[in-house]
Amino acid sequence: MKHLHPSTFILCLCLIAAWPFVQGGCGGSGGSSSPPPPPPLCDLWVSSVDATDGTYYPGDSFFVSNSVTNDGPDDCPGYTATFYLTRPNSYTQIASYSRGALPSGFTDAFDSLVTLPFGLPDADYYIDLHVTCANDPDTSNNGGFDPVPITMLAGLPDLYDDGDEWNGWSLAGESFNVWCSVRNGGNAHAIAFDGGNICVDFFASTDTTITASDYRIERLYVPWVGAGCYTDLTVSIPLYLMPSIPDGTYYIGWIIDFWDKVIESNESNNTACVLDKFLIVSLPAGPAAFVPLNTDAGDSPATRTLTIKYRQARR
Repeated sequence: MKHLHPSTFILCLCLIAAWPFVQGGCGGSGGSSSPPPPPPLCDLWVSSVDATDGTYYPGDSFFVSNSVTNDGPDDCPGYTATFYLTRPNSYTQIASYSRGALPSGFTDAFDSLVTLPFGLPDADYYIDLHVTCANDPDTSNNGGFDPVPITMLAGLPDLYDDGDEWNGWSLAGESFNVWCSVRNGGNAHAIAFDGGNICVDFFASTDTTITASDYRIERLYVPWVGAGCYTDLTVSIPLYLMPSIPDGTYYIGWIIDFWDKVIESNESNNTACVLDKFLIVSLPAGPAAFVPLNTDAGDSPATRTLTIKYRQARR
């Protein structure tokens, strides 16, 4: 009979004592926790996309009707709907919205407002919708588009004064008033390229050519002017707030898009001037109080111009 070496006997005892722990650590039941349940899985797909067909210009906005269905098996806790303007080799995002929960077996029908961007060429474009959800592993069916394209004409705006019938100026009591109408005769909305406002600056000029070197009277801001539309502007300034202007005879005019922030088809027609009357400025000799004068107001048969004087205090 063979006898075990004492060291071999001790090793066997250690292995027997450690067996429950080894067993548990290798997948047995000894002290292990259950694996976490798998995340809920939804299956979103775009059921329909329907944009209003027609011809549009950059900056135009319109609604797109959509429907998104969840085929489950689980509920969708919420998803993102992103819209694109597409054509061959062109994919431009135009809007993105967060949508709420969508239960399994249900359809989410909704309308979304999209705005066409600037800088794209004239072409037919498709409205594409893509939906994403963190719990949707199958993204092969997450997109859809309207099969009927829209036509976008890039075009350009064209800002100019709407004509003598709609502009003028007057002295009423102690107020100086100027009015005009700014029209966009182009086929695209007039919007400042930096997203700011369009400036219209009013000047007093010694001649009928209005430039930035003339005497500025006031500045107005216009957010935008739609294609084919106009906006009426009115300036009313208390005479004591009028800028100091040297003695002389002046025409009143304005420069549209003074900061030149609108890219137009015609950049040479942004100035206008009231030609049928002029302003005579007369300063007192000393720091006298402001005294407005409305003299020589009449229609001269020789010049057919209306002259109006006013006096202002020195500052």
